[in-house]
Amino acid sequence: MPENNSKKPTLTDEQIGALQDPLGIVATYLNARGVLSLAKTCKSIWCETKPEMDKKFAALKELMQLVAYGQEDISFAILDFNKDQFELFQELVAKNQLKDELKQKIQSLSIEKETYKYKGFNSEECKVLKQFLEENKEQDLAKKLLIDNVKSLLDEDSSFLQIKLPKDKKYEVKDFSRRKYSGLTPFQLALCNGDVEMCEMMKPYFAKLENGQAEMQEQYNEIFPKGMDLLVKEQKKAAEQSPLLDNLAKALTAANNTDKGKQELQDVIDLKGASFTQTEEAREKKFDQLTLVEVFNRFREESTKLFQDEHKNNHVFNPYHLLKAYKIYEQNYDNWTIEQCQAFWCQAVGYFQRFVPSCYAQAFAQGIYYIVENDEKLNRSFKFKHADNSSFCPINFVSCSGLGFNYAADAWGPQRLSFWTIGTAQLFQKLCQTKTRSLENYAKSHAEKPSSPACNFSTYI
Repeated sequence: MPENNSKKPTLTDEQIGALQDPLGIVATYLNARGVLSLAKTCKSIWCETKPEMDKKFAALKELMQLVAYGQEDISFAILDFNKDQFELFQELVAKNQLKDELKQKIQSLSIEKETYKYKGFNSEECKVLKQFLEENKEQDLAKKLLIDNVKSLLDEDSSFLQIKLPKDKKYEVKDFSRRKYSGLTPFQLALCNGDVEMCEMMKPYFAKLENGQAEMQEQYNEIFPKGMDLLVKEQKKAAEQSPLLDNLAKALTAANNTDKGKQELQDVIDLKGASFTQTEEAREKKFDQLTLVEVFNRFREESTKLFQDEHKNNHVFNPYHLLKAYKIYEQNYDNWTIEQCQAFWCQAVGYFQRFVPSCYAQAFAQGIYYIVENDEKLNRSFKFKHADNSSFCPINFVSCSGLGFNYAADAWGPQRLSFWTIGTAQLFQKLCQTKTRSLENYAKSHAEKPSSPACNFSTYI
Protein backbone atom coordinates (compact mmCIF):
# COMPACT_ATOMS: atom_id res chain seq x y z
CA MET A 1 0.00 0.00 0.00
CA PRO A 2 1.61 3.29 -1.01
CA GLU A 3 2.40 5.69 1.81
CA ASN A 4 0.22 8.75 2.21
CA ASN A 5 1.73 11.52 0.09
CA SER A 6 -0.92 14.17 0.57
CA LYS A 7 1.57 16.33 2.45
CA LYS A 8 4.58 17.87 0.78
CA PRO A 9 7.47 15.49 1.53
CA THR A 10 10.41 16.72 3.58
CA LEU A 11 13.71 15.99 1.86
CA THR A 12 16.63 14.57 3.80
CA ASP A 13 20.19 15.86 3.29
CA GLU A 14 20.91 12.75 1.25
CA GLN A 15 17.93 13.40 -1.00
CA ILE A 16 18.90 17.03 -1.45
CA GLY A 17 22.38 15.87 -2.48
CA ALA A 18 20.79 13.37 -4.80
CA LEU A 19 19.14 16.16 -6.72
CA GLN A 20 22.53 16.77 -8.34
CA ASP A 21 22.00 13.50 -10.24
CA PRO A 22 19.13 12.37 -12.51
CA LEU A 23 18.92 9.06 -10.66
CA GLY A 24 18.59 10.99 -7.42
CA ILE A 25 15.79 13.08 -8.86
CA VAL A 26 13.96 9.95 -9.97
CA ALA A 27 14.45 8.24 -6.60
CA THR A 28 13.26 11.30 -4.68
CA TYR A 29 10.20 11.64 -6.90
CA LEU A 30 9.30 7.95 -6.69
CA ASN A 31 9.75 7.94 -2.93
CA ALA A 32 7.48 10.97 -2.64
CA ARG A 33 4.86 9.19 -4.76
CA GLY A 34 5.12 6.07 -2.65
CA VAL A 35 6.63 3.83 -5.33
CA LEU A 36 9.16 2.50 -2.85
CA SER A 37 10.53 -0.53 -4.72
CA LEU A 38 11.58 1.55 -7.73
CA ALA A 39 12.87 4.29 -5.44
CA LYS A 40 15.11 1.76 -3.66
CA THR A 41 16.45 0.51 -7.00
CA CYS A 42 17.35 4.05 -8.08
CA LYS A 43 18.87 4.75 -4.67
CA SER A 44 20.99 1.59 -4.92
CA ILE A 45 22.39 2.67 -8.29
CA TRP A 46 22.99 6.15 -6.86
CA CYS A 47 24.93 4.78 -3.86
CA GLU A 48 27.16 2.72 -6.15
CA THR A 49 28.09 5.71 -8.28
CA LYS A 50 28.34 8.30 -5.49
CA PRO A 51 31.99 7.57 -4.45
CA GLU A 52 33.12 7.96 -8.06
CA MET A 53 31.06 11.11 -8.32
CA ASP A 54 32.58 12.54 -5.13
CA LYS A 55 36.05 11.87 -6.50
CA LYS A 56 35.21 13.70 -9.73
CA PHE A 57 33.74 16.66 -7.87
CA ALA A 58 36.79 16.84 -5.56
CA ALA A 59 39.04 17.11 -8.63
CA LEU A 60 36.70 19.70 -10.14
CA LYS A 61 36.81 21.73 -6.91
CA GLU A 62 40.61 21.80 -7.10
CA LEU A 63 40.43 23.05 -10.69
CA MET A 64 37.79 25.66 -9.81
CA GLN A 65 39.93 26.91 -6.93
CA LEU A 66 42.74 27.55 -9.39
CA VAL A 67 40.33 29.35 -11.73
CA ALA A 68 39.14 31.53 -8.83
CA TYR A 69 42.76 32.44 -8.08
CA GLY A 70 43.49 33.15 -11.74
CA GLN A 71 46.11 30.41 -12.13
CA GLU A 72 45.72 29.80 -15.84
CA ASP A 73 49.06 28.21 -16.60
CA ILE A 74 51.29 29.25 -13.72
CA SER A 75 52.80 26.25 -12.01
CA PHE A 76 51.89 25.38 -8.46
CA ALA A 77 54.00 22.56 -7.10
CA ILE A 78 52.89 19.62 -5.04
CA LEU A 79 55.63 17.49 -3.51
CA ASP A 80 54.29 13.97 -3.15
CA PHE A 81 56.48 11.58 -1.11
CA ASN A 82 56.31 8.28 0.65
CA LYS A 83 57.58 8.21 4.24
CA ASP A 84 61.22 7.36 3.38
CA GLN A 85 61.40 9.95 0.61
CA PHE A 86 59.85 12.54 2.92
CA GLU A 87 62.51 11.96 5.58
CA LEU A 88 65.26 12.12 2.93
CA PHE A 89 63.84 15.36 1.56
CA GLN A 90 63.77 16.91 5.03
CA GLU A 91 67.39 15.91 5.54
CA LEU A 92 68.46 17.36 2.17
CA VAL A 93 66.64 20.63 2.86
CA ALA A 94 68.39 20.95 6.22
CA LYS A 95 71.82 20.46 4.59
CA ASN A 96 71.26 22.40 1.36
CA GLN A 97 71.82 26.13 0.91
CA LEU A 98 68.28 26.92 -0.17
CA LYS A 99 67.07 30.48 0.23
CA ASP A 100 66.01 31.10 3.81
CA GLU A 101 62.51 32.12 2.68
CA LEU A 102 61.96 28.87 0.80
CA LYS A 103 63.50 26.76 3.55
CA GLN A 104 61.24 28.40 6.14
CA LYS A 105 58.22 27.87 3.91
CA ILE A 106 59.01 24.17 3.50
CA GLN A 107 59.38 23.82 7.24
CA SER A 108 56.17 25.74 7.97
CA LEU A 109 53.86 24.19 5.37
CA SER A 110 51.25 21.85 6.70
CA ILE A 111 51.81 18.25 5.67
CA GLU A 112 49.12 15.72 4.83
CA LYS A 113 50.28 13.07 7.27
CA GLU A 114 48.76 10.16 5.39
CA THR A 115 50.37 11.00 2.06
CA TYR A 116 53.33 13.26 2.95
CA LYS A 117 52.31 16.00 0.54
CA TYR A 118 53.55 19.58 0.47
CA LYS A 119 51.27 22.00 -1.39
CA GLY A 120 51.31 25.68 -2.29
CA PHE A 121 54.60 26.58 -3.99
CA ASN A 122 54.40 29.41 -6.50
CA SER A 123 55.98 29.44 -9.96
CA GLU A 124 59.35 30.90 -8.93
CA GLU A 125 59.62 28.50 -6.02
CA CYS A 126 58.79 25.70 -8.46
CA LYS A 127 61.88 26.52 -10.52
CA VAL A 128 64.14 26.44 -7.46
CA LEU A 129 62.59 23.21 -6.23
CA LYS A 130 62.85 21.58 -9.65
CA GLN A 131 66.55 22.37 -9.86
CA PHE A 132 67.05 21.20 -6.27
CA LEU A 133 65.26 17.91 -6.92
CA GLU A 134 67.09 17.28 -10.20
CA GLU A 135 70.39 17.65 -8.37
CA ASN A 136 69.18 14.86 -6.09
CA LYS A 137 67.51 12.68 -8.69
CA GLU A 138 69.61 9.70 -7.67
CA GLN A 139 67.34 9.61 -4.64
CA ASP A 140 64.35 9.40 -7.00
CA LEU A 141 62.96 12.72 -5.82
CA ALA A 142 62.84 14.69 -9.08
CA LYS A 143 59.68 13.04 -10.36
CA LYS A 144 57.89 13.84 -7.12
CA LEU A 145 57.32 17.45 -8.22
CA LEU A 146 53.79 17.62 -9.61
CA ILE A 147 52.62 20.64 -11.60
CA ASP A 148 49.14 21.80 -10.65
CA ASN A 149 47.38 24.41 -12.79
CA VAL A 150 44.19 24.80 -14.80
CA LYS A 151 45.86 23.97 -18.10
CA SER A 152 47.46 20.75 -16.86
CA LEU A 153 44.18 19.59 -15.31
CA LEU A 154 42.25 20.26 -18.54
CA ASP A 155 44.96 18.48 -20.54
CA GLU A 156 44.27 15.50 -18.34
CA ASP A 157 40.47 15.68 -18.61
CA SER A 158 38.70 18.33 -20.73
CA SER A 159 35.28 16.98 -19.67
CA PHE A 160 35.65 19.09 -16.50
CA LEU A 161 34.38 21.98 -18.63
CA GLN A 162 30.95 20.31 -18.88
CA ILE A 163 30.45 19.76 -15.15
CA LYS A 164 28.96 22.22 -12.69
CA LEU A 165 30.26 22.40 -9.16
CA PRO A 166 27.33 21.33 -6.93
CA LYS A 167 25.56 23.92 -4.81
CA ASP A 168 26.88 22.33 -1.66
CA LYS A 169 29.11 23.79 1.08
CA LYS A 170 31.32 20.73 0.73
CA TYR A 171 32.27 21.85 -2.76
CA GLU A 172 32.28 25.63 -2.30
CA VAL A 173 35.26 27.47 -3.73
CA LYS A 174 36.58 30.72 -2.25
CA ASP A 175 38.78 33.33 -3.88
CA PHE A 176 41.25 35.64 -2.13
CA SER A 177 38.45 38.17 -1.45
CA ARG A 178 36.44 35.45 0.33
CA ARG A 179 33.77 35.28 -2.35
CA LYS A 180 32.14 31.85 -2.51
CA TYR A 181 31.31 30.03 -5.74
CA SER A 182 29.18 26.97 -6.49
CA GLY A 183 26.74 25.80 -9.13
CA LEU A 184 29.05 26.91 -11.95
CA THR A 185 31.31 25.29 -14.53
CA PRO A 186 34.98 26.40 -14.72
CA PHE A 187 34.22 28.44 -17.84
CA GLN A 188 31.26 30.14 -16.17
CA LEU A 189 33.40 31.07 -13.17
CA ALA A 190 35.92 32.71 -15.52
CA LEU A 191 33.07 34.56 -17.27
CA CYS A 192 31.70 35.83 -13.95
CA ASN A 193 35.11 37.20 -12.99
CA GLY A 194 35.70 38.86 -16.36
CA ASP A 195 38.77 36.66 -16.75
CA VAL A 196 39.14 36.97 -20.51
CA GLU A 197 42.54 35.29 -20.59
CA MET A 198 41.21 32.25 -18.73
CA CYS A 199 38.23 32.01 -21.11
CA GLU A 200 40.54 32.14 -24.13
CA MET A 201 42.75 29.44 -22.64
CA MET A 202 39.72 27.17 -22.13
CA LYS A 203 38.26 27.76 -25.59
CA PRO A 204 40.35 25.13 -27.48
CA TYR A 205 39.37 22.47 -24.93
CA PHE A 206 35.70 22.89 -25.85
CA ALA A 207 36.65 21.89 -29.41
CA LYS A 208 37.69 18.49 -28.03
CA LEU A 209 34.22 17.86 -26.65
CA GLU A 210 31.22 16.56 -28.56
CA ASN A 211 29.02 19.59 -29.33
CA GLY A 212 31.67 21.63 -27.53
CA GLN A 213 30.98 24.92 -29.32
CA ALA A 214 27.26 24.69 -28.55
CA GLU A 215 28.11 23.75 -24.96
CA MET A 216 30.30 26.82 -24.56
CA GLN A 217 27.62 29.14 -25.90
CA GLU A 218 24.93 27.59 -23.71
CA GLN A 219 27.09 28.18 -20.66
CA TYR A 220 27.65 31.77 -21.77
CA ASN A 221 23.90 32.32 -22.19
CA GLU A 222 23.23 30.98 -18.69
CA ILE A 223 25.52 33.65 -17.22
CA PHE A 224 24.34 36.46 -19.52
CA PRO A 225 20.70 35.51 -20.30
CA LYS A 226 19.81 39.11 -21.26
CA GLY A 227 23.02 39.70 -23.19
CA MET A 228 26.16 41.61 -22.25
CA ASP A 229 24.90 45.07 -23.25
CA LEU A 230 21.92 45.01 -20.91
CA LEU A 231 24.00 43.60 -18.05
CA VAL A 232 26.56 46.42 -18.39
CA LYS A 233 23.74 48.99 -18.35
CA GLU A 234 22.32 47.41 -15.18
CA GLN A 235 25.75 47.35 -13.53
CA LYS A 236 26.40 51.00 -14.35
CA LYS A 237 22.96 51.95 -13.03
CA ALA A 238 23.58 50.02 -9.79
CA ALA A 239 26.89 51.81 -9.29
CA GLU A 240 25.39 55.20 -10.05
CA GLN A 241 22.46 54.71 -7.69
CA SER A 242 24.55 53.43 -4.77
CA PRO A 243 24.95 56.35 -2.30
CA LEU A 244 27.94 54.96 -0.42
CA LEU A 245 30.73 56.82 -2.24
CA ASP A 246 28.70 60.02 -2.63
CA ASN A 247 27.90 60.17 1.09
CA LEU A 248 31.52 59.52 2.00
CA ALA A 249 32.77 62.26 -0.36
CA LYS A 250 30.29 64.76 1.12
CA ALA A 251 31.38 63.94 4.67
CA LEU A 252 35.04 64.32 3.68
CA THR A 253 34.39 67.69 2.05
CA ALA A 254 32.54 68.96 5.13
CA ALA A 255 35.30 67.77 7.48
CA ASN A 256 37.66 70.50 6.38
CA ASN A 257 35.27 73.27 7.48
CA THR A 258 35.88 72.99 11.23
CA ASP A 259 38.79 72.30 13.58
CA LYS A 260 36.84 69.32 14.98
CA GLY A 261 36.40 67.97 11.48
CA LYS A 262 40.09 68.39 10.69
CA GLN A 263 41.02 66.45 13.83
CA GLU A 264 38.57 63.68 12.91
CA LEU A 265 40.12 63.57 9.43
CA GLN A 266 43.55 63.08 10.98
CA ASP A 267 42.12 60.29 13.14
CA VAL A 268 40.82 58.61 9.96
CA ILE A 269 44.24 58.81 8.32
CA ASP A 270 45.91 57.48 11.49
CA LEU A 271 43.30 54.67 11.54
CA LYS A 272 42.24 55.55 15.10
CA GLY A 273 39.06 53.66 15.83
CA ALA A 274 39.09 52.09 12.36
CA SER A 275 36.99 48.95 12.09
CA PHE A 276 35.38 46.72 9.48
CA THR A 277 32.02 47.25 11.17
CA GLN A 278 30.14 49.93 13.08
CA THR A 279 29.61 49.97 16.81
CA GLU A 280 26.03 49.41 17.99
CA GLU A 281 26.00 52.99 19.24
CA ALA A 282 26.99 54.34 15.80
CA ARG A 283 24.46 52.13 14.08
CA GLU A 284 21.67 53.94 15.94
CA LYS A 285 22.83 57.35 14.71
CA LYS A 286 21.66 59.22 11.63
CA PHE A 287 24.39 59.85 9.05
CA ASP A 288 24.84 63.55 9.92
CA GLN A 289 25.35 62.64 13.58
CA LEU A 290 28.36 60.38 12.93
CA THR A 291 31.96 61.33 13.53
CA LEU A 292 34.16 60.99 10.44
CA VAL A 293 35.71 57.81 11.89
CA GLU A 294 32.21 56.38 12.29
CA VAL A 295 31.35 57.47 8.73
CA PHE A 296 34.27 55.42 7.39
CA ASN A 297 33.39 52.42 9.57
CA ARG A 298 29.81 52.54 8.27
CA PHE A 299 31.14 52.85 4.73
CA ARG A 300 33.24 49.70 5.19
CA GLU A 301 30.39 47.71 6.70
CA GLU A 302 27.88 48.74 4.03
CA SER A 303 30.38 48.35 1.18
CA THR A 304 31.16 44.81 2.28
CA LYS A 305 27.44 44.03 2.36
CA LEU A 306 26.96 45.64 -1.08
CA PHE A 307 29.58 43.43 -2.73
CA GLN A 308 28.45 40.32 -0.85
CA ASP A 309 24.79 40.87 -1.80
CA GLU A 310 25.66 41.49 -5.45
CA HIS A 311 27.71 38.31 -5.49
CA LYS A 312 24.89 36.25 -3.96
CA ASN A 313 22.32 37.59 -6.42
CA ASN A 314 24.57 37.40 -9.46
CA HIS A 315 28.10 36.00 -9.46
CA VAL A 316 29.11 38.41 -12.25
CA PHE A 317 31.52 41.02 -10.87
CA ASN A 318 30.49 44.68 -11.24
CA PRO A 319 33.61 46.82 -11.87
CA TYR A 320 31.66 50.08 -12.14
CA HIS A 321 31.58 50.66 -8.38
CA LEU A 322 35.37 50.90 -8.46
CA LEU A 323 35.30 53.05 -11.60
CA LYS A 324 32.92 55.44 -9.82
CA ALA A 325 35.37 55.65 -6.89
CA TYR A 326 38.19 56.60 -9.28
CA LYS A 327 36.00 59.27 -10.88
CA ILE A 328 34.89 60.81 -7.58
CA TYR A 329 38.52 60.99 -6.49
CA GLU A 330 39.40 62.66 -9.79
CA GLN A 331 36.53 65.17 -9.55
CA ASN A 332 37.51 66.27 -6.03
CA TYR A 333 41.29 66.09 -6.34
CA ASP A 334 41.87 69.82 -7.03
CA ASN A 335 39.51 70.99 -4.26
CA TRP A 336 40.43 68.55 -1.52
CA THR A 337 43.44 68.83 0.79
CA ILE A 338 46.16 66.20 0.69
CA GLU A 339 44.64 64.66 3.83
CA GLN A 340 41.19 64.40 2.25
CA CYS A 341 42.67 62.88 -0.91
CA GLN A 342 44.69 60.38 1.07
CA ALA A 343 41.71 59.28 3.17
CA PHE A 344 39.48 58.71 0.12
CA TRP A 345 42.21 57.16 -1.99
CA CYS A 346 43.37 54.61 0.56
CA GLN A 347 40.12 53.86 2.37
CA ALA A 348 37.49 54.20 -0.39
CA VAL A 349 39.27 53.36 -3.65
CA GLY A 350 41.51 50.86 -1.86
CA TYR A 351 38.65 49.31 0.06
CA PHE A 352 36.68 48.67 -3.13
CA GLN A 353 39.78 47.06 -4.64
CA ARG A 354 39.65 44.42 -1.92
CA PHE A 355 36.60 42.93 -3.69
CA VAL A 356 37.95 42.61 -7.24
CA PRO A 357 38.40 39.12 -8.77
CA SER A 358 41.88 37.69 -9.23
CA CYS A 359 42.36 38.78 -12.86
CA TYR A 360 41.74 42.42 -11.88
CA ALA A 361 44.04 42.12 -8.87
CA GLN A 362 46.77 40.66 -11.10
CA ALA A 363 46.27 43.53 -13.57
CA PHE A 364 46.69 46.08 -10.76
CA ALA A 365 49.81 44.29 -9.54
CA GLN A 366 51.29 44.36 -13.03
CA GLY A 367 50.05 47.90 -13.70
CA ILE A 368 46.96 48.38 -15.85
CA TYR A 369 48.86 51.05 -17.82
CA TYR A 370 51.18 48.38 -19.26
CA ILE A 371 48.26 46.11 -20.17
CA VAL A 372 46.04 48.80 -21.71
CA GLU A 373 48.63 51.04 -23.37
CA ASN A 374 51.55 48.66 -24.02
CA ASP A 375 49.47 45.54 -24.79
CA GLU A 376 51.34 43.48 -22.23
CA LYS A 377 49.98 40.00 -21.58
CA LEU A 378 48.59 39.48 -18.09
CA ASN A 379 51.43 37.80 -16.24
CA ARG A 380 49.27 36.22 -13.53
CA SER A 381 51.24 37.45 -10.55
CA PHE A 382 49.93 39.19 -7.43
CA LYS A 383 53.33 40.76 -6.73
CA PHE A 384 53.43 44.47 -7.49
CA LYS A 385 55.72 45.16 -10.43
CA HIS A 386 57.16 48.35 -8.93
CA ALA A 387 57.08 47.54 -5.22
CA ASP A 388 59.66 45.17 -3.79
CA ASN A 389 58.32 42.43 -1.52
CA SER A 390 54.79 43.80 -1.80
CA SER A 391 51.80 41.85 -3.06
CA PHE A 392 48.13 42.57 -3.79
CA CYS A 393 47.14 39.55 -1.74
CA PRO A 394 46.71 37.94 0.70
CA ILE A 395 44.32 40.61 1.92
CA ASN A 396 44.28 41.28 5.65
CA PHE A 397 40.82 40.51 7.08
CA VAL A 398 41.96 40.61 10.70
CA SER A 399 43.47 44.04 11.23
CA CYS A 400 42.74 47.36 9.52
CA SER A 401 45.94 47.56 7.51
CA GLY A 402 47.30 47.07 4.00
CA LEU A 403 45.10 47.44 0.94
CA GLY A 404 42.05 49.57 1.70
CA PHE A 405 43.64 51.21 4.71
CA ASN A 406 47.26 52.19 4.01
CA TYR A 407 47.24 52.26 0.22
CA ALA A 408 45.34 51.69 -3.02
CA ALA A 409 46.55 50.71 -6.49
CA ASP A 410 46.66 53.20 -9.34
CA ALA A 411 47.54 52.41 -12.96
CA TRP A 412 51.19 51.72 -12.08
CA GLY A 413 51.18 50.19 -8.62
CA PRO A 414 50.43 50.69 -4.90
CA GLN A 415 50.25 54.31 -3.69
CA ARG A 416 49.36 56.09 -0.45
CA LEU A 417 48.28 59.02 -2.59
CA SER A 418 47.84 59.03 -6.36
CA PHE A 419 48.71 62.12 -8.38
CA TRP A 420 47.81 60.27 -11.60
CA THR A 421 44.10 60.82 -11.12
CA ILE A 422 42.78 61.22 -14.65
CA GLY A 423 45.12 58.57 -16.05
CA THR A 424 44.00 55.83 -13.66
CA ALA A 425 40.26 56.42 -14.14
CA GLN A 426 40.56 56.46 -17.93
CA LEU A 427 42.82 53.43 -18.07
CA PHE A 428 40.58 51.39 -15.78
CA GLN A 429 37.59 52.33 -17.90
CA LYS A 430 39.45 51.14 -21.00
CA LEU A 431 40.31 47.88 -19.25
CA CYS A 432 36.62 47.31 -18.44
CA GLN A 433 35.58 48.12 -22.01
CA THR A 434 38.18 45.74 -23.43
CA LYS A 435 36.97 42.93 -21.20
CA THR A 436 33.35 43.57 -22.19
CA ARG A 437 34.16 43.50 -25.92
CA SER A 438 36.16 40.31 -25.52
CA LEU A 439 33.39 38.54 -23.59
CA GLU A 440 30.82 39.63 -26.18
CA ASN A 441 32.68 37.49 -28.72
CA TYR A 442 31.29 34.41 -26.98
CA ALA A 443 27.72 35.57 -27.52
CA LYS A 444 25.52 33.87 -30.09
CA SER A 445 21.83 33.95 -30.96
CA HIS A 446 19.80 32.32 -28.20
CA ALA A 447 17.77 30.67 -30.92
CA GLU A 448 20.65 28.32 -31.69
CA LYS A 449 20.22 25.88 -28.85
CA PRO A 450 22.84 23.19 -28.23
CA SER A 451 21.85 19.59 -28.03
CA SER A 452 23.12 19.19 -24.46
CA PRO A 453 23.64 21.76 -21.69
CA ALA A 454 26.30 21.74 -18.97
CA CYS A 455 25.61 18.58 -17.09
CA ASN A 456 26.45 16.71 -13.94
CA PHE A 457 28.70 13.83 -13.17
CA SER A 458 26.27 11.09 -14.19
CA THR A 459 26.99 11.83 -17.84
CA TYR A 460 30.48 10.42 -17.39
CA ILE A 461 29.88 7.28 -15.36
